Amino acid sequence: MADAIASIASYLQTPYGTTVLFGLLIVYPMFRIFRRAGLPAWPAAFVFVPLFGLAITFAFLALWKWRADPASQQAGD
Repeated sequence: MADAIASIASYLQTPYGTTVLFGLLIVYPMFRIFRRAGLPAWPAAFVFVPLFGLAITFAFLALWKWRADPASQQAGD
């Protein structure tokens, strides 16, 4: 058990490990943002691309026309 924990800890110290960890923390909020904007949610998966993934995801949000109607959105969603 201690070897498995040490292996996971050493993997998270690599650049790819931190990218995966960051991606896991941010993919669900990005998925929700895309859904609320009325866009398909698949571009949220780009957060797992090293170095440029978050920029690609933000570019999708900035350049696509949002189809959500603010008047039809409920305050609690």
